[in-house]
Amino acid sequence: MSADEALSRDLRRLRRAAALFMAFLLLLPWFFRYVPLSYPSWRLPRALPQEMPAPQPIPNTYPLPVRWVPVPVEAFERWIKERYPDSLVGLEELVIVNEVARRWNINPSILVSIIGAEHSFLSPRIVGWDHAVRYYQNPFSYGVFKGSKLPFAIGWEASASGAASIISKVILTMPQGDWTPAMYAEFWRRLSGYYVRGDLNDVAPIWLRNVSVISQGLWRATMADPKLWTRALLDAIPAAQLPGFVGDVLRAARSLAQSDVVRQTVIRSAEKFNQAMERLQAWLGEKAGKPVADAVMPMVVTVAGVALTAAMLMALAVPGVPPI
Repeated sequence: MSADEALSRDLRRLRRAAALFMAFLLLLPWFFRYVPLSYPSWRLPRALPQEMPAPQPIPNTYPLPVRWVPVPVEAFERWIKERYPDSLVGLEELVIVNEVARRWNINPSILVSIIGAEHSFLSPRIVGWDHAVRYYQNPFSYGVFKGSKLPFAIGWEASASGAASIISKVILTMPQGDWTPAMYAEFWRRLSGYYVRGDLNDVAPIWLRNVSVISQGLWRATMADPKLWTRALLDAIPAAQLPGFVGDVLRAARSLAQSDVVRQTVIRSAEKFNQAMERLQAWLGEKAGKPVADAVMPMVVTVAGVALTAAMLMALAVPGVPPI
């Protein structure tokens, strides 16, 4: 083989190797995008136990949409996983947040939505692995400021408790009793300013918008599975307390009915609810006979109606998106 032929052969091999290497570089990001993302637990920051202030539950004289209500955290988790790929926020973490919300008598969707507004639910594909892992043990960014005496990694319970204490302070600046739509909007303005900038009179528009959209999405996910939430209601609220819960739902509905948007939404939802109940009654009559259907339907309508009404209130009132 001549020197020219050898050189030509080597050049072909070099070009082939370069082409394969370039193809590898192009495919590498896609490989890491779709490989199952996991992070060894020993790489996560270790939480340092902290003593947090004892919970001071919000009085029940405040409106239902800002107080604790039973939620199917499974629905929250499903919504998060669908929209925030590989989120480090799972069922175990959401159960902790829900329990903290119960102790403080604060609506759990408010707490959960803050994780999304602050850190995109710790999704590595959105915020990156460094950020997601760094904030895993403080997902509410509580005490993260210059001069803070708290360690950075304080754990889920302490972080949620700190956030709940902030929400509680803001709620207590609002009047007790039923709120109008404008008062819900004012609450969210105050919370955004106080949580982000430490000033009740300020407003953080982007944070506020994110929390509002996430809260609404969480409650829509709950409305999409009324059976799951009805079960959560019945598991958490004793039968003797159900009439009081129903009264709170109706009072909140009356105060919010001043809004045209709310009225139209309630009308549309009521129409769909009636259609669903008619189909259910027909199915029960076919399977079990008309006497059984007539006996069972009042109870079904009562429980399902309360669940639907309460979920609708949360979706409309908890976000409280004010004009920015």
